[in-house]
Amino acid sequence: MSILNSINQYLVMSDNMAQSKFIERLLNLLKEKHVDEFIKLINGIDMWGGAGAVWEVYIENKEEQKKFEKQMLSLIELMKKTDIMGSGIKSIEKIFRNHS
Repeated sequence: MSILNSINQYLVMSDNMAQSKFIERLLNLLKEKHVDEFIKLINGIDMWGGAGAVWEVYIENKEEQKKFEKQMLSLIELMKKTDIMGSGIKSIEKIFRNHS
């Protein structure tokens, strides 16, 4: 949960409120122990899809953008470890690794 909280802080700080609300929804699902819905949504288009997805947000401050990307990589690693990562995320992981 701390990774999602950290991601949410960057989203709020950069005024990406729609994406922040999505992360808050994920956090609430975890809190309420709705694991199946959490897994479905964390692998979905709101997180990893096209324009407007969490992973694609723009953060003007380049240092903060790098920190955000590191948190996204941490999330991907955690998703791998817990065996909940969808197949389409691997290509996004490569993009983040190339930026760091």
